[in-house]
Amino acid sequence: MKKYIIFTLLISLCFMQRGENRPHRGGDNPNKDNKKQNQFQIMSDEAKQLFYQTEKISPEQAFLYQLSLPLPFVNLGYAYSDNWARGIKWDLAIIGAILLGDYIEDEECDQFNLCISKNQDAQDVIGFAIIGLSIYKMVDVYQTAERYNNKLFRKTFGRKKPSFALGYSSDIQSPLLSMSIPLNK
Repeated sequence: MKKYIIFTLLISLCFMQRGENRPHRGGDNPNKDNKKQNQFQIMSDEAKQLFYQTEKISPEQAFLYQLSLPLPFVNLGYAYSDNWARGIKWDLAIIGAILLGDYIEDEECDQFNLCISKNQDAQDVIGFAIIGLSIYKMVDVYQTAERYNNKLFRKTFGRKKPSFALGYSSDIQSPLLSMSIPLNK
């Protein structure tokens, strides 16, 4: 059985073809970016929309991934949006704040072993800063996914993404839906 599998693999390797977008043996193709631009220009609007729908990421899903494990260096939301460096930057800021809070912790104990912190206000501020940074990470992961989708739309269609708004009119007492489509690039 092993001989047949090896034989099949060897035969299949002989019939492999090099794709059109693969670089040639001489190295990277200098017209690689031009080919990608031309590829989007010759695509139909339906093909562009299909490409955009398959490649975009969900900001809500990135937010939920980040919310599921808010531990430092476990950045599922940033991993989903493929932005590891940004997540590590905020994790290092949180770890720095924790270390700063540990450094300024100075207690004074009396004869009954009741310890009172001298810098309680500073520790409270640092504690709120840590909580604030953790919340900001979740907001930032959502915004990062939105920026990725906007760049993808601009690269695919060559224009700014349309925006939608939902409001409420007190005059007619009903919700209003509006759509904004930029006419110029």
